Amino acid sequence: MMELRNLWIERLPPELIRQISARAAETPVLPLFHAVDAGVPIYFAGRREPVVKPRASKRARWIIILQDDDHTSLGPASFDATSLAWICRNATAFYVYAGGGELRYYAMVALAAVLGGRILLVECRRETAADWSYAISKFAPRLTAFHVVDGVVSPWSAAGRA
Repeated sequence: MMELRNLWIERLPPELIRQISARAAETPVLPLFHAVDAGVPIYFAGRREPVVKPRASKRARWIIILQDDDHTSLGPASFDATSLAWICRNATAFYVYAGGGELRYYAMVALAAVLGGRILLVECRRETAADWSYAISKFAPRLTAFHVVDGVVSPWSAAGRA
């Protein structure tokens, strides 16, 4: 699959959705593409690049994915701080996901967005998951938060305990 970095995906051709669906076992992010099909734009953000804000209104639904899980996980300092602050102030919930790319967790994120949410999804490694949750909590302490590590989903508090 092509590398997705620093771009908004606002619609997908139906044929591409069918092709992705046919490879569902290899594509745990399939629910995200179904969210796009349901009208939820998705932004894949790479490190050190400012996030291009969505064109839609502040109340529009979206998913922004911060990809910090390729060969190493460098943590929040590897992303543009101004963009991270904007995302946190405008998101309705965040998920810090340090897993193995399981479909059910992407389905949770997609469903939350389809139901009207503006979702920040951080894909990271286990070593930096708490760092991400703390950083996001600083920008938006009242944001609904979920911490998914090693297959366990737990609410996140600024104190770092579920």
